[in-house]
Amino acid sequence: MEKLKICISYEYRGKRAENTRGVKLLPAARAYLRALEELAGCPSSILSTGPDRYHTMVLRDPSA
Repeated sequence: MEKLKICISYEYRGKRAENTRGVKLLPAARAYLRALEELAGCPSSILSTGPDRYHTMVLRDPSA
């Protein structure tokens, strides 16, 4: 794979949005994460979309 495309922000109605509080991952985003897990050979537990605590999504228990 030569390039790995990642999202650094979202745009809604012409405005950049970074707060992901309460956002659910779309099926395409979940499929993308599964592909990354497969390439890395390990599961993803936490997804962070920014520097603050409210930018963090716990996908599964990281200690499980």
